[in-house]
Amino acid sequence: PAERAALHEQLGRSKEFSGDLAGAEAAYRRVGQLTDDLDLAVNCLRRRARVRQKQSRLTAAIRLLHQAERRLQGLEPESWIHRRLAEIHLSLAGLRMDQGRLTEARFEAESALAHARAGGDRALTVQAYGAIVGALTNWDEAEPYVELGLGPDAPADAYEARSILAINLGMAAFFAGRWSDAVELYEQGRANAQAMGNVTGAALASMNAAEVLIDQGHVEAAADALVEIRRVLRAAGYAAALSYADLLDAVAQMRSGRIEESTRELERVAADFRAGSMSMYAFETELRLAEAHLRAGRLDHSREIARRVREESVTLSRRDVVEVRALRILGRLALLEQDRENAIIDLRAAVEICRSNNLQFELALTLVPLATAADDDAGLAEAEAIFDELGVIPAGRFLPADRGAVTRPG
Repeated sequence: PAERAALHEQLGRSKEFSGDLAGAEAAYRRVGQLTDDLDLAVNCLRRRARVRQKQSRLTAAIRLLHQAERRLQGLEPESWIHRRLAEIHLSLAGLRMDQGRLTEARFEAESALAHARAGGDRALTVQAYGAIVGALTNWDEAEPYVELGLGPDAPADAYEARSILAINLGMAAFFAGRWSDAVELYEQGRANAQAMGNVTGAALASMNAAEVLIDQGHVEAAADALVEIRRVLRAAGYAAALSYADLLDAVAQMRSGRIEESTRELERVAADFRAGSMSMYAFETELRLAEAHLRAGRLDHSREIARRVREESVTLSRRDVVEVRALRILGRLALLEQDRENAIIDLRAAVEICRSNNLQFELALTLVPLATAADDDAGLAEAEAIFDELGVIPAGRFLPADRGAVTRPG
């Protein structure tokens, strides 16, 4: 029975990574029926939680992880127990990230780091660094982990851990406007995932790089890359990641002028994120939907979504990007309706948030409509300088209603 249980765990992993999530769940359950080995049973509970996460069933995943944690309570601390607890807290950190609860994610990541160090597991230590970086809100805090987890003293063969860390560092660099660093880090993440045969992890890194291409205005190149990325994620049954790839594809459609196709896709993706309790991604998608309605001239729909997201997003730990995008949409709507006073109020509030949180791309996008509303050529020049630094091509710099919708005084 012990040997059969070990085989079923391996079978579950094979089925999980090949996209047969129902088969993986059945194999992991079978382990508990075949053996009383606590280490194996706890690990299978954690892996069942990963299956739930991939299916966007976050609450069910959290329940399984808490169940696994309870199985280890009261035991004398040993290296293997610390390692299992580190893995459990890493999984919890990832789930809290998906929910947009970054304070809790940071707490779980710090707990994982303490257990990884206590268990003497260097690979899990690097993975904990990655979880901590994922919960951070600025590049200055994240940058020291480059040397800690990717430097010459870090374990070179910890491919999964290094991949996760590099991808999360790339996201921190992306929001700080360090796009060259972000792309380089995404490539490191992709290479490390590919080195261990993890095509799903490689697809996640490539997906983040595709987001940079979209924001730079290279929409066709991003759309081409997303074809393969979505194929891999769909084959792997990774519903949550596939939904985000679908979101990016819808944004690419919108930037290409296919507004109605984009709107339908965004409505579906937003509903999927809502159903999976993935609030942060749901808000992001809904603000993209508000932008699509704005482009199509459905101003009331756009306003209603932007206002609702602002109200509902107050529970998010990292709300800055959501708040900026909502305010920018409201400012652009006011600008279209000749309400310069309220346009300036909303857009200046968004600019202040951008400057406080070093959101360079969001700042540039916001300065453009503000320049129109306030007749501010200096702001427009600053936006152009940021776009140049980020490599944003002219086609990606301005959105409808940013310029030309309202005639400047004089």
